[in-house]
Amino acid sequence: MRTFRLESLDLNLLLALHWLLEEQNVTAAASKVGLSQPAMSRALARLRLEFDDPLFVQTGRRMVPTAFADALRPTLATAVEQLRSALRPKAEFDPASARGAFRVACTDYVGLVLSRVWSTSVRKQAPGFDLEIVTLEPGSLQRLVGGALDLVAMPDIGVGNLPKWLDIDQFVRRPLFDEEFVCVARRGHPAANKRLSVKQFANLEHILASPSGQGLGVVDRLLKERGLERRIAYRIQSFIGALQVVAFTDCVAALPRRLIEASGQQWASIPLPLKIPGFTVFSAWHPARTNDAAHRWIRERLTEAAR
Repeated sequence: MRTFRLESLDLNLLLALHWLLEEQNVTAAASKVGLSQPAMSRALARLRLEFDDPLFVQTGRRMVPTAFADALRPTLATAVEQLRSALRPKAEFDPASARGAFRVACTDYVGLVLSRVWSTSVRKQAPGFDLEIVTLEPGSLQRLVGGALDLVAMPDIGVGNLPKWLDIDQFVRRPLFDEEFVCVARRGHPAANKRLSVKQFANLEHILASPSGQGLGVVDRLLKERGLERRIAYRIQSFIGALQVVAFTDCVAALPRRLIEASGQQWASIPLPLKIPGFTVFSAWHPARTNDAAHRWIRERLTEAAR
């Protein structure tokens, strides 16, 4: 038999061969494929030429496959069934009976918010699905491509910190929720609920939560525009860690509102004398997952509950 490339073969011929092997009759095989009997005979002639083998030998009214054709039969039958399975309409996603895990890369604060949302929206309807939160890293978006992650959730203000080689536009992005900053302190803090001037606010001891661990925060930039500088007593990469430090110090911290709400604790409020711009947390996923029934259902529940 001569060698050939699969890409150069008319794959319709393989389907014709499958039914010839199943029916061992040209007319019956033609009916299965939807061809006329002459068209199926021409297909058989082309197959014999391609494989350099007679494939069938007429014995009475039956077409008996050659040893070579008979050896192809189980492989072709399996391939055809696999194609049928791939092309069948997928069953609707049933949350109640579904099992699996949904993997999200995000910051600790977003992870806390999503965990809270998951418990009230996804878990109640899909108790067999688990949530896995992993640390947001420079390579997290790329892990979406290989399926190691299902979703990345990050603030839009962090897009500028992504590696320059990463093309963010290759992923589907949608707003997950809008966020604003509030300033909190421990209960009983001397400045609790007091209206402070910008200068009085700057003179308090502050905690700066910065995921990068470097640079100035948005509050520092706003104060600098007014010729002021605050005392940063603690600089912490973790938003949750910053909130924990607030609990045992006289420091104040400007933190996302949803973090405060998700913490489940009572905090003293420090009215902000500055207008601090908010931000949007967006979700991103690989386009290949857009029409996946389970992925779409979970995305929709998270977005609905987070807003």
